[in-house]
Order: sequence, then structure tokens, then C-alpha cells
Amino acid sequence: MTPLVVGAVLVAAVTHASWNALAHNIKDQLLAFTLVGFGGALCGLALAFFVPVPAKEAWPALGFSAALHVVYQLLLMRSFRLGDFGQMYPVARGTAPLVVTVLAAVFLQELPDAWQLTGVAVASAGLLAVALWGIRGRSGRAGAVGREASAPRKSPEPVARSGSSQRPASTGSVERPASTGCVEPAACSGSSEGPASTGSAEPAACSGSAEPAARPGPSEGPASSGPSASSPSASSRLPALIAAVATGLAIASYTVVDGAGVRASGSALGYVAWLMMLQSLVIPAYAAASRRGLLLAQLRPLAWRGITAGVLSLAAYGLVLWAQTRAPLAPVAALRESSIIAGAAIGALFFKERFGAPRVAASALMVGGIALMLHGS
Repeated sequence: MTPLVVGAVLVAAVTHASWNALAHNIKDQLLAFTLVGFGGALCGLALAFFVPVPAKEAWPALGFSAALHVVYQLLLMRSFRLGDFGQMYPVARGTAPLVVTVLAAVFLQELPDAWQLTGVAVASAGLLAVALWGIRGRSGRAGAVGREASAPRKSPEPVARSGSSQRPASTGSVERPASTGCVEPAACSGSSEGPASTGSAEPAACSGSAEPAARPGPSEGPASSGPSASSPSASSRLPALIAAVATGLAIASYTVVDGAGVRASGSALGYVAWLMMLQSLVIPAYAAASRRGLLLAQLRPLAWRGITAGVLSLAAYGLVLWAQTRAPLAPVAALRESSIIAGAAIGALFFKERFGAPRVAASALMVGGIALMLHGS
């Protein structure tokens, strides 16, 4: 890989992360991908007037790739609906490079040299580390919330007698005394001392009764729900992760198909123009059929964001296809997925997601992988 190819793919990575962030930020994902498709189709149509038509040998790959891209977009829509951008994007993109390496070797007999293979492995390790750390971080937070929710409530202390100036006896634990039901923080019966809680769910009588509030026995009180408190979160993440991994497999599949197709086309720009026209109208057509007369009104306030994402999508993939005509598929795919780092930075800047030390380490691994790939060029 030459520095020019590396630079082009890195620009494509940032551009790709940007259009994905724009699409994710539109809550209705059908509207988002309708606008992305519309913008991509318009750009493809305009470009097709100025570039050569792909050679006939490329058309089978074009048709197959268009179908794979539609599947990819549907899976990406689903993963964005179900999960956070900072989690779904790294998982989807991080699974692709190693799969591309295997598929390119099997179907295209394209074997990277030792340096390039090592670079792909190092870069992929950094990408997968970002993805797995995102899952781990969210699992840990969900578990902490579950443990907090499952902790048994503290038993209330006896309330001081009416008129008494003494506080409840300490038992060695930090507990709130039972509420007196009064509006004022002082005791109802005229005592000027004693902390009276106003938020307890078991208020004691305000009449100064000498009887302490009933305390539940050792076997009483709410039962701890234990790990099950966090299990709904874990189970709700599973469909999102499955969709993200399936998205990564779709990415790997169309990458290899397009690698073969663009090399047979004779024109990377002609190939990407026709690919955008073929793939981009399926989701808008479905949206028009399902939303009917409501679609235009729903699209209008989101139009500039969605169409901008479509333009960025064509630019990003056009650069990648050009790079695939000048370098092996595996290192191009690994380098392209540095968009994960760009996506993490976008998540930190615009979605208030934490970048963190793990992503810094992953970025360092990515840089090391790129250096190894360049060494093998």
C-alpha cells in the first residue's frame, strides 16, 4: 500500500463514520436511510453522465453487491434502533477485516504477505478491543444498577418519644429514622431536636407514641432480586449485538464482491455510480409504500441531514473502491475500519460518550498495524 492509498482510505474512514453518525442521529431509521438512499442515488445519477459505463464483466458483481448492500442497510438500521452508536458501530465494523482476509484468500486467491497479514491482525485486534470494551463497559454499568436496585432497604430506627430531646440510639449502621409524616423537619410533638425524615415509606404516628415503629425481622423485607435485576438489560442487548455482527458479515461479503467487480469494471467511478443507483432506491421505495401520503411531511425537517449523509456515503465508498484497484483487499478493509476510532471520537464530541484510555490504546494499535502494512508494500 502506498501513502496515497493509505491517505485515501483514511479520508474514507472519517467520511464513513460521519455519515453513519448523521444517520444514527435521526431517530426514525427508516426515514434516515430513505434520505441516505435518495442522496446517494441522486449523486450516482449525476456522476454517471461523466464517467464510463462499467464493463459487462462487472455487472454480475454489481447486481450481487447491490443486493448485499440492501441487506447491510437493513441490518444497520436494526442495530442502530436497538443499540448505542458507540457500541453498534465498532462491533459492526470491527468484525469485517479478518473475514475479508479469509474470503479474499478463498475466492480471489489473494494472499497478503507476512507484513501485511501481521498489520491486519494488529489493526483488527485494536478494532475488536474497542468493540469488546464497549460491551464490557455497558455490561458493568448495567450490573451495578442491578445490584443497587436489588440491595435490601435499611430498617427504620425507633422514633423519639414526644417531647424528648434525645436522638435515636445508634446501632452502628447508617440508617434513617422513620418518618413522622410532618411537613417541618422537627418532630411533630414539639421537640426541637431529632432528625425527622420526610421521605420514608413507613411513617410513624405523630402523636408521640412511646412504641417504636415496627421493624421487620431478619427474614422480612423485600427479597433481593440478585443477578436477575440486570438480566433484562443483558437480554435486550443480545438482539442488538446479533444485528451488529450480522452487519459486519454483510460488510465483509460486499467488500470482496466489490473488490472483484471494480477491478473488472475498468472504472472505479463508473462502478460506484451505478452501484449507488442500483442499491439506493429499494429502501426509499419501501418507505413510500408503507408511509404513503405521510412520507414527504416526515422527510422535510430531516432532509438536509439525510441527503448530506447520502453524499458522504458515495464519497466514502468511492474512495475505498478506488483503493481496492491499487492494493490487496485485506489491508484496505482493515485500514477502512479505522472509522471505528473516528466514530468513537464523534460519539465523544457530539453524543457525549466517553472516549477513554481503551480507545486511545486501540488507536495506537491501529497506527502500529498501518505501519506494518506500509512496510510490506
